[in-house]
Amino acid sequence: DIDECSGVNICDENAQCINEPGGYNCVCHPGFEGNGYQCERAGSSTSSVIVPTPPSTYYEVDTPREPEHREAPQEDDRCEYCSEFADCINGRCECKTGYAGDGFVCENPCDADHVWNGETCVRQGSTEEYEIAPFCTVQGCTCPTGYALIEYAFDQICRLLEAQPEDPDLPSCDVENNCSPSANCEWDEHQYRYQCVCNPGYDGNGYTCVEKEVSCLDEEDICDQHATCNYIVSLKKSICVCNKGYEGDGRTCHLAPECAEDDDCGMNSLCSDGLCVCQDGFERDISDFCVRTGSCGGAYCAENAICMLERRQNIQYCHCPNGFVGDGIHSCKSIPPPCNIRNNCGLHASCEPDYNNPSAYECKCNAGYFGDGFLCTPERNCRNIPSLCDPNAKCVSTTSGYQCICNQDYIGNGSVCSTAPRLDSGFLLISQGVANVKVPFNGARGLPVTMAQMAIGVDKDCATGRIFWSDISAKQIFSCKYDGTDRKPFITKDIVSPEGVAVDWISRRLYWTDSAKDTIEVASLDDPDLRTIIVSKYLVNPRGIAVDPHQSKLYWSDWNRESPKIEWSNLDGTEREVLVSGPTVELPNSIQVAPGTGELCYADAGTKKIECVDTYSKRIRTVASNLTYPFGLAITDDHFYWTDWTTKKVESINTYGERQKGIPSPVFGSHKMYGMTAVTDKCPLFHSPCVINNGDCPEKRICLTNPRAPSGRGCKCADESNCNDVIMDY
Repeated sequence: DIDECSGVNICDENAQCINEPGGYNCVCHPGFEGNGYQCERAGSSTSSVIVPTPPSTYYEVDTPREPEHREAPQEDDRCEYCSEFADCINGRCECKTGYAGDGFVCENPCDADHVWNGETCVRQGSTEEYEIAPFCTVQGCTCPTGYALIEYAFDQICRLLEAQPEDPDLPSCDVENNCSPSANCEWDEHQYRYQCVCNPGYDGNGYTCVEKEVSCLDEEDICDQHATCNYIVSLKKSICVCNKGYEGDGRTCHLAPECAEDDDCGMNSLCSDGLCVCQDGFERDISDFCVRTGSCGGAYCAENAICMLERRQNIQYCHCPNGFVGDGIHSCKSIPPPCNIRNNCGLHASCEPDYNNPSAYECKCNAGYFGDGFLCTPERNCRNIPSLCDPNAKCVSTTSGYQCICNQDYIGNGSVCSTAPRLDSGFLLISQGVANVKVPFNGARGLPVTMAQMAIGVDKDCATGRIFWSDISAKQIFSCKYDGTDRKPFITKDIVSPEGVAVDWISRRLYWTDSAKDTIEVASLDDPDLRTIIVSKYLVNPRGIAVDPHQSKLYWSDWNRESPKIEWSNLDGTEREVLVSGPTVELPNSIQVAPGTGELCYADAGTKKIECVDTYSKRIRTVASNLTYPFGLAITDDHFYWTDWTTKKVESINTYGERQKGIPSPVFGSHKMYGMTAVTDKCPLFHSPCVINNGDCPEKRICLTNPRAPSGRGCKCADESNCNDVIMDY
């Protein structure tokens, strides 16, 4: 053994160095007291330095030792003798986290899987993150050991679990009640022993159970009656959000103050106790503006208008008398005598009964001319100039006049026609969150067409062989060919939470719902910058959407918990009506127009049915019932297909009412299947007044089909354009 005392040591000058096996120790001389490293004369009270406990020659640990409590710092020069696993704090040697000792000697008293926390040995994993992202592959998502996979409506996370007891000598839970208070002791046939199992509504290993975070998508009644369930991208989950005019946490909502200061109230009004009131000398008119007292209902009537009183509601209003037309406030113009009394029609025009009022007459341009009936000019059409049509097109008389229409098996605008491409068919396209998947009708294994962040709605353009899908995480709408090539973004701005998408392959338009903006919007397939909002009022949670180009109708579902409904309108948003409402529907998701019958069909996760409604008689027929959780829907001539969140399969039924064998989740097994569309070999093509040159609408206006308009279409101002935001019917 080497004599450590023969070399440099740290014993006090009033101490003796004593060699010991493997080290040395310091002992104060007689008449001195201390730990050998610092010795003072016995009985001395002049020093304020507290003597530390001397280190052991070598530190064998059976039970963890803690450094003794000291009330005063050591001398600064003693810090040079601190252990390499210690820090000098206020002149005192203190062991680092994970080590035990007196600061001069610091060791880890725990095994490799544990660390000293100052009181006992604990697992190193106890400091891991509570929630982490899962590892996802084409087979699904998994979590590391010690974590449980938690699924939400549009997201998945891994949540940390405390380790299970691994001691085989621990008594079984049927002998000793060692389960979590939120668990039961149940027999496990595979382990052939009793196991602790968390109760419904909890996640964990049975010994530790954590209450699940309930999504408002899964629980219908957790939101306040004045709140809606909205998906929040930043939180990656759906939460209850109070409606406009209310405030709270979503589960409890109360009326919000109308104002906080005068600037919140507008002109001629001020804020009083949270309410906007008119200033003295002003009153509210029928438009809710504060106008000077004494005007007609708060407004000033236009020239030629008179102030009338609506006695039932005791409201004054401006009215244009007989012989004048207008709103009474902005204008009251004299109505010219009809042309059947005074022939004031222009050249190449004639006086004919009004289309909307047969008892009235109006001037109309003769065939081959166009104008307002007072000024008519020769029409430049294919009847007068046949060369306007492509050789593979014909000149056809339509509600919009004479138009060039491409022949069968050709596509184009009539002026230019090309051979229609031969496209792949006979499969389903399904949005599965992280990918869009192609599944053959025969049930063969599906293949991913293109990857995504969180794809929800999907539809096809059968004329060009492209698919369009919404992505609520990317906040965009994308498109690609049927085989996944030529992928490109379609709508990239002013879009928040796009869900349903629907393609009008005839008029070349794309419609979509935005559940965050509460809007129904449309854009041109040829120019996505040419877009507009067609519905923005009285929507709560718009979801599914479908278009019927043949009938010029648009349908959408509204997942309003208080009043679920399916609505329809013309393709320009006019003549909006409720088609089906609660309690007939409860949770309408995807909707589709049935080919052949023209019925509007829908998947209802509340009634757990697939049903169709005749749009004329409003009669409803049930296609399939006793389902579990239908979401996406697709229809062919002989089958109905739907995605089911519970069975995680593509279910189907034929037109004879016979249920077919379900197709398992095609590729990404753990991911929910959302929207779907069927790609068949049928793509009926017919004329639309909007397909050629945007329907000849003025610049910055988008042509939208309107069968009520004389020309069969209207021109609506595109978003962010400087034009009157009204529909112009021609």
